[in-house]
Formats: sequence, structure tokens, C-alpha cells
Amino acid sequence: MPLYFTLIYYLKINLKSRYRHLRAIKLKKLAQKITNLPLRLLVLSLSTVMTFSACANNSSTPSDSDESQTAEGIVLANYANDSMTRTGQISSEELIKRYQKFEKSFNSYRDLDGEAEHLNKLKGMEIVAFFGLWCHDSQREIPRLLKLNKLAGSPFASIKLVAVSTEKELPPEYQSKFELNFTPTIYVLQDGQILAKIVEKPKVSLVKDLLSQILH
Repeated sequence: MPLYFTLIYYLKINLKSRYRHLRAIKLKKLAQKITNLPLRLLVLSLSTVMTFSACANNSSTPSDSDESQTAEGIVLANYANDSMTRTGQISSEELIKRYQKFEKSFNSYRDLDGEAEHLNKLKGMEIVAFFGLWCHDSQREIPRLLKLNKLAGSPFASIKLVAVSTEKELPPEYQSKFELNFTPTIYVLQDGQILAKIVEKPKVSLVKDLLSQILH
């Protein structure tokens, strides 16, 4: 074999060996970081990746080169905030102020179809919305609801926002009256009676879907 090709051959073998060595070191460091995290946080982080949720579907598949980086990012991001763990009632003001994705959706939404104008037809009614801080559909629909309510001059008597876990389990005090299979699920009530609901996302738009159920 000519000297040139011999050098190329051994160079390729050396590079492959170094790549495997560096990858092993990187995965070992990642494993150490994960091992040091609280068990509850680790379980919640893994459940986010593995749970087959209508709100958490992700059609993209990470490549081998960024697989370990993605896993590390998920674990450390969950460690840095409570979007994966917080449940219970939360005010609209805190939701928009504290959670960046909700704030971004709220600020960027534009009522181009004049939906807020028709929201006054639901004046005096109540909203109870079950959603996930971790849920991309919730991050889109809940801020839109709050923005429309603001643009319409706050016609609803009250808006109660209740965050749920990735398991979508209702708090005990809501279980006798409401059901939850997908997030978000938005209920409209009057005098304690359920008049309408939107599950996950509207068929046409938030306001049109609600009005079609209530004023049919």
C-alpha cells in the first residue's frame, strides 16, 4: 500500500477512536449531572419526553450529534423553573408576567378579525380554564383568551386559570363537575351551569366557537 494511503488509513482510525473517547466523556458528564438531580425532578423530566400527550407531540427526531445536548437541556431547563411541576390556580397577571412563552403569545396576538367586539355577548359569564404551563396549545390559547378579554373591556365576571400536571389530573375540588382529557380545556359557565367548552383548540376561533355553543 502506498505511503500516502497508509497515512490516511491510520489517520481515520485515530480520529474515530478520539471521537468515541470524547463522546464517552460527554455522556459520562451528562450522567453525573442527571444523577445529582432530585429523583422527582428526573422522573418528571423523563415523563415529559415519553408521555404521549395530545399537547406535547413533537414530530421531529433529534440527530445523533445533538441527542445528548437535547437531553441535558431538558433536564436543566426543568430544574431552572417550575413549568413542569406547578399545579393549581394561578392569576392571569402572574401567568403573563412570570412565564415567558405565555407573555410572548399575549403580546404578539392581534385581533385582526374583530373577535373582541363580539365577546361582550358573553358579559357576566365565568371562565374556568384547565391548562398546562408546559403545554404548547395552552401557551397559545390561554394568552389569546386573556388578550381578547382585555381588548373587550373584561366582560367576563371572572376568569379562573387552573394549571395541571402532564398527567392532566384535576384537583379534587373540580372532579365532580368538570372533566379533563386534553389541555387546554376552557369552560364557560353562568350561574354555576356549564354552557360551553373548548378542548385543546377552537375549530374556527375562540369567540365564534363559544358563541355557536351558547347562542345556537
